[in-house]
Amino acid sequence: MFLKKLSILFLILTISSANAAGGKLIDFLLFDSGVAEILTKNGVDAIAIPRVKRYVANSLQALSLSGAKPTKAQLKEILNGLGGSPQDIKIKNSLLALLDKPEDKIRKRDVVTAINSLIFLANRHGSTGSAMLACAQCVSDVLSKNGFKFTLEEINNTAARKVLDQTLPKQPRQLTNYINTKMAKFNFGDLSRVSPKMLRPEEEKSLGLFLGLAEAGNKKQKALIEAVREFSTDQNGVTNLVDSRNPHTFWKLFSEDMDDETVEGWTKIIKEATESADGQTNKQDAFYAALKKRAGDDQYMNDQLEFLKKKNCFFK
Repeated sequence: MFLKKLSILFLILTISSANAAGGKLIDFLLFDSGVAEILTKNGVDAIAIPRVKRYVANSLQALSLSGAKPTKAQLKEILNGLGGSPQDIKIKNSLLALLDKPEDKIRKRDVVTAINSLIFLANRHGSTGSAMLACAQCVSDVLSKNGFKFTLEEINNTAARKVLDQTLPKQPRQLTNYINTKMAKFNFGDLSRVSPKMLRPEEEKSLGLFLGLAEAGNKKQKALIEAVREFSTDQNGVTNLVDSRNPHTFWKLFSEDMDDETVEGWTKIIKEATESADGQTNKQDAFYAALKKRAGDDQYMNDQLEFLKKKNCFFK
């Protein structure tokens, strides 16, 4: 017990002395208190800090091979070992440079960029698959206002977590192959014909989860997936899940935890939109019309509808 207490004391003293001496950005990001400190010092709104701390912690855990938060040396080793696309490499190298910045040289844009990059890489290369990236703009105006692009939350739904942990490949290239295979198997269209802007690298895991649940999801999840299929099918019976002519992103819905009631609600509203689209390929207007019908004269619901339109959360 004495040795354990001594070790904890040594760790605290090490952290304190690093901060007192003007630590580097990496020293702050490894601990919740350090994240809060560096965000506060650089003018990030206080209301955003608890969420950002959680996203950083989730990112570090996802990148760790052991599932535990890595040490400074381990994090550098993990990042240096990452491969992937030219974009991945560029983001990794930029992040490593930012992490090495001394405190007196750090600016808000450095902190925000580093955290965005950390989340991006954790989503792309994380060895623990149950953390999912989402768009910060659609989650929180405060996050977006402060420059944060992404969120990273743990998924707790049993079926989704099983797909993430046990089915989806962890390497980007293998994930791409998995997606192409499942797209063909379930007749969801050909991604080789799709513009890259319709499926960005950070969105591939969300699409992989959707396709994994098409095979291994529960009854309600599969019903929602079938509703999305119908929404993605044109008047000639051709289905393209990812399509610039019908640029929805309902395949990203499972990126956030949903209870059965929410899943059923999405299934109903997407079905209503499909039925009222009258054969149109682009069903965006039909979707918003279905939501408007549901909202009726409820001011709060109409405000939320306008928020969705403004953020364009479900269409590109």
